[in-house]
Amino acid sequence: MNVMLQNTPKKSSKFTRNHLFKVIYFVILAIAIIYSLPREDQFAFQFAQNKPWRYELLTAPFDFPIYRDTLAIEKDKDSIIQHYIPYYSQNRSMLGKQLADLRNNNLEGIPTTLPTTYLKYVESHLKTIYETGLLSNTSRDSLSKTKKTHIRLVSKKVAVVTDINKLYTRKTAYKYLMSADSTKYDIPLFVKADLSRYLVPNINYDQIKNETALSDALSSINTISGTIQQGERIVDRGEVITGHLFHVLNSFKQESLQRMGSHREENFILLGQSLYVCLLLLIFMWYLELFRNTFYKKKKNLSMLFVLILLYTIGTSLLVRHPIFSIYIIPFCIAPVVIRIFVDARTAFMTHMVIVLLCAIPLQFPYEFIVQQIIAGLIAIYSLKEFSNRSHLLRTTLFVVLTYIVVYMCLELIAGTRLQDITYARLMLYVTNGILLLFTYPIMILIERFFGFISSVTLVELSNSNLPLLKRLSQEAPGTFQHSIQVSNLASEAALQIGADSQLVRTGAMYHDIGKMLDPTYFTENQSGFNPHTLLDYKQSAQTVIRHITEGMKMADKYNLPDAVKQFITTHHGAGKAKYFYISWKNEHPDEPIDDSIFSYPGPNPQTKEQGILMMADSIEAASRSLPEYTEENISEVVDRIINTQIKEGFMDACPLTMREINTIRETFKEKLKIMHHTRVSYPTLNKEETNESSFSRDIIKE
Repeated sequence: MNVMLQNTPKKSSKFTRNHLFKVIYFVILAIAIIYSLPREDQFAFQFAQNKPWRYELLTAPFDFPIYRDTLAIEKDKDSIIQHYIPYYSQNRSMLGKQLADLRNNNLEGIPTTLPTTYLKYVESHLKTIYETGLLSNTSRDSLSKTKKTHIRLVSKKVAVVTDINKLYTRKTAYKYLMSADSTKYDIPLFVKADLSRYLVPNINYDQIKNETALSDALSSINTISGTIQQGERIVDRGEVITGHLFHVLNSFKQESLQRMGSHREENFILLGQSLYVCLLLLIFMWYLELFRNTFYKKKKNLSMLFVLILLYTIGTSLLVRHPIFSIYIIPFCIAPVVIRIFVDARTAFMTHMVIVLLCAIPLQFPYEFIVQQIIAGLIAIYSLKEFSNRSHLLRTTLFVVLTYIVVYMCLELIAGTRLQDITYARLMLYVTNGILLLFTYPIMILIERFFGFISSVTLVELSNSNLPLLKRLSQEAPGTFQHSIQVSNLASEAALQIGADSQLVRTGAMYHDIGKMLDPTYFTENQSGFNPHTLLDYKQSAQTVIRHITEGMKMADKYNLPDAVKQFITTHHGAGKAKYFYISWKNEHPDEPIDDSIFSYPGPNPQTKEQGILMMADSIEAASRSLPEYTEENISEVVDRIINTQIKEGFMDACPLTMREINTIRETFKEKLKIMHHTRVSYPTLNKEETNESSFSRDIIKE
């Protein structure tokens, strides 16, 4: 009772911590997903030109205009800009200023003094130039680039359309001044007077007036081609959306979104997305707690699933906001494939469903997306029953690509699309998706490194006897190496029979005794006549044998073995004792107290089915070597005795093996050992005296 009272606070504290980290994970994931989702208003219907209408009869719920096609409006705008005649203002006061400067400079002789007749000639020509208009070179070049031949010349609030070729530039004005009759005037004198200084443009671009006029002209473009009255029929199910109908539906969509924007706050969208995301995540976590509770308790497991969900959701949202390429190029099947390899098929499908339903929120055609991704995910999961070879991934990729193509074709045909009208460019997206799906293998390596999982491919690679550590074991402790092979065969077959991870237990068996390489001759399977334990007392012998656990862990750390493999080293003897030396010492010292820790392995006891199977297989294989005769009775007796003893002594208390599974393992070991040791049926003996004929036959057989 006191023990229960003492343990209750600890259990309660552990329970609180476990739930606290799950709540924190949930909140972080939900906030990250909700924040990444776009919150623009979405139209209730999805449609495409030249495709059938997939919904029921649609009638106008309100009056709305039919907006013209954007391309047509842009064409009208381009036409207006092309034919637009810009406004220029003429500064008539410029003439008086230049004439005054001319007269003053002439009186002062700057740069020279012109005779009166020369001066009157220049004044007369300047008057003609300024009254006609003097255009700057910059303005002339700008008009030439825009291919304008006329301008609206504003003078005294009156705009007159003028041919720009009739206006002067500094070059043509100067040429006009220098065109005086050489028989009457000394032309070099005009040159000396530097008349170009009096040629200042008096026609300037009117920025304000042009902006106003052009804006008025563009705003006058008619953007409406008709009106749909409330209650008017728009489209019915199965009707092909032609060009005009497409414009009508686009107009209805535009008007609906405008009305939604005026009547619905963004907060309502945020609320809907939050409830949707939280509901999906709660259902997912509920599934894990109900059906995968052992997996659910570990932080690294939950972290891996949540990271995959978050990456796909954020990636999809970013792609919707910035549509660099199609959403169908994203390899969504990587998630179920990875989870199928590291966890199981059911969890892979549930995670895939959550990812697809979350990623469908911002999409324009969620139905098509959800159908394709769910079916492709199922095919990916079912086609990858095992993953011990890279070719299995290639096969799965091929199945997924074919599934995408077939489902896409089916959806198009269901929608009424003819084969010749199907967009085959989409098929290239699926091929690209398949190529990206091949990156599952390097992603698996990253997951193994960061989250501590281990794949069957890695296990197969680790069980290769040519690897340095196993090769060293075969050379330095050949008996132990053979023992490990036999144990791996026994354990993997038993695991296969009860649905456990046979490849994991096979690989674990290959490494469980690597610590014996430190002192291989102290173990029976490596001895050849001489037993070094005869030179030690029982305590020393026990410590020497037990040490192969700690030494094995050191070697495993040195060679970077995965944690799942290292756990077989520590659990294959559990917290048991080196019984031979323990019992021998007690027999010799019956009245002396004994320190059990000297003869005990460090443990712990097996925590998984695979570890429990290996403990049984290791003990049974070792004990079977000492049988005097390999008969069915002897093998059955040793298997039953060892398994029953391990259960009785509590080695399997923390192991999730059921009694039915243990009995299956028991029978598997018996059958496997019979085959391994070639047991034969005992011949019966005759109860009566043999006849001469039978004796004669026996002699023939002996010969």
